[in-house]
Amino acid sequence: MKWLTLAFFVSAAYLPLDYARIGPSVTPDLENISCVEYGFKFKAFDCLALAASDRSYQIPSGGPYFKPFREDYKISLSLETKNFDLGIRHECDHEVKSWSANQGGYSSGRTEIFATIHAEISF
Repeated sequence: MKWLTLAFFVSAAYLPLDYARIGPSVTPDLENISCVEYGFKFKAFDCLALAASDRSYQIPSGGPYFKPFREDYKISLSLETKNFDLGIRHECDHEVKSWSANQGGYSSGRTEIFATIHAEISF
């Protein structure tokens, strides 16, 4: 049994215009939207997991600047076994307002208690 494991990831993506929805009433110049996401997961004693991630969305600003207009956060705490997970997860989306650019937008969030059953079928 391992007493502590750390996993992490970094991801970058491009959102085509067809899938770029920012909010119910916000329509900035949607030619190019990109996002960067990073996260980590600590797992203790092969069963207790704490995970968190952050995804930032931005419209290119014509320079080497990173000015996101929206941030999505996720955090969870769970008990994990080989075939079953039980835990609590919080997800929230926040608009980013800065002195130089305010794209508008929305904020939302939810907290859920979850149970997941895992299975595998080999062929």
